[in-house]
Amino acid sequence: MTSQRSIGLNLPSGKGTAVSAALTISIDRSNTISVDGKMMGMQNAVAAAIESTRASTGPHQIVLRSDSASSLGISIELLSRLREAGINRVSIEVNGK
Repeated sequence: MTSQRSIGLNLPSGKGTAVSAALTISIDRSNTISVDGKMMGMQNAVAAAIESTRASTGPHQIVLRSDSASSLGISIELLSRLREAGINRVSIEVNGK
């Protein structure tokens, strides 16, 4: 669970441990993807994650924030593309109520 709130999302509920994100990818209720608050397509989001990971010298954490009304398929496709790019450390942010 992280505490970034730059894009208003209705996150799904759940429990987790707080992490510090090096890069945050958000998917809003209309399935628009944003990376650190900047809207972009899926291909550019994956490219940004690759670049961010390459630029990192230590442990690198990517956090996915998906609105509970967004399409699950978009999140799964994004996670799949990140994995194909060799990015396996992705946390999913939840509302820790």
